[in-house]
Amino acid sequence: MMLREFSFRALLRYVFRRQSIGCCMPLLQVLQARGYAASVMTGRSMDAAGEPLPWYSYPAIDYIRGLDLRDKTVFEFGGGFSTLFWASRARSVSTVESNREWHGKLASHIPPNVNLVLREDEPGYLGVLRESLALFDIIVVDGDANVVNRRKMAEVALKKCASGGFIILDNSDCHVKAAQVLRDADLLQVDMAGFAPCSTVEQTTSFFFDRHCHLKPREKWQPVKSPGSMRHYVEE
Repeated sequence: MMLREFSFRALLRYVFRRQSIGCCMPLLQVLQARGYAASVMTGRSMDAAGEPLPWYSYPAIDYIRGLDLRDKTVFEFGGGFSTLFWASRARSVSTVESNREWHGKLASHIPPNVNLVLREDEPGYLGVLRESLALFDIIVVDGDANVVNRRKMAEVALKKCASGGFIILDNSDCHVKAAQVLRDADLLQVDMAGFAPCSTVEQTTSFFFDRHCHLKPREKWQPVKSPGSMRHYVEE
């Protein structure tokens, strides 16, 4: 099915394998506002305007969008559309990628505030962060688990997360031992489950906050409006 022929009615049949979708129209409208259909059909993690999104759960993306991160430094295990997303919001992004082909494609699109390196084995992959002289405000544990166990990534992340920072563990529902490592370090765990770009199943993205973490909102209001929410604010 070509993308131009792809309706949201067809999308819901594709996801739920059913013909009657009237009861699901509210969900359909929310997914449309998020650009979900295009992301599924193209395999590109993006919003309705074609802007890159990380492959996190939508609730996690909405939360990040509401934060003022312009002075923050980010480290990522695993690069992709998330790298471009962070680069547009943070002061700097350091990313290690294990796939040579994907690294080459990504390298041609990164902006000047991104440092992207290729490391194809476990020692080198973990070593990029472990041997860094800098601490990072935000560390994303989302790399290729076939190359490095995410529990090991989490252990290194704990040593390199700056005071007042936080760690993001994506697909935490599938990497519960990594989540336990971060939780046992007395970080405050907040789980955000839901649909994600490109995916036909729900997933969980978890935030692990340092107890001294104090984040500022990006705009006047926080939380920001999600694409499928009511359009007005109510002051109380």
